[in-house]
Amino acid sequence: MKTMLTPFNASNEVQFKETPKMAKHGTGTTPADNALITASWARTMTKVIISRNNKKPPFWHVINFLGEGRQESKGIIDLLAIRKDHRKDGSLPQGDGFEIILVQVKGGKAPNPSSDDIERMKAVKKHYHAKSVVLSSWKKGSAPEFRVLSESGWGEPVDPDLIFGKPKVKAKVGAKDQLTVSTKASGATKAANNRSAAAKAAWETRRKAVSK
Repeated sequence: MKTMLTPFNASNEVQFKETPKMAKHGTGTTPADNALITASWARTMTKVIISRNNKKPPFWHVINFLGEGRQESKGIIDLLAIRKDHRKDGSLPQGDGFEIILVQVKGGKAPNPSSDDIERMKAVKKHYHAKSVVLSSWKKGSAPEFRVLSESGWGEPVDPDLIFGKPKVKAKVGAKDQLTVSTKASGATKAANNRSAAAKAAWETRRKAVSK
């Protein structure tokens, strides 16, 4: 199994190389091919959004787990986001710790994780002391939506800046691992619209590049 460790920035996304079947969304010869293409695009667009939070260190790095033929490998986690934790922590010298976020990605009409899937994710989170588990759902022509897993399941879509960035508003994880966010609705809507426009532009640029 190949493991790809990629520091995130916009240029990395432009340099992402795809196989002919992956190049154009929805142009596979079979439904199975189309599902693989959609899954690949969903992972790529998720990484685009994460990359927009790498303006200042510590930078996020994302591990993309690929199996034979560069297809999805076995396991419940699709992407692992990791960066150094520069906060002061008495148990470790500053900078020796890490922040880990586990990401499952769904593209197109793929169903949400089952109850068994959720239990597996919780077990992985506990085993590796991850900060949170995130579901990224992507559909063609729109930006991915991010939801954080809590004890009660997946909540409402959350601004990814509050997950992967250094939010201006306070975000904390309570006893039940519920992400609490306090922000103005107008600001969140504007940010979501900006990300959606950027995602569409990135998709169109790559579509034109591979069609030449």
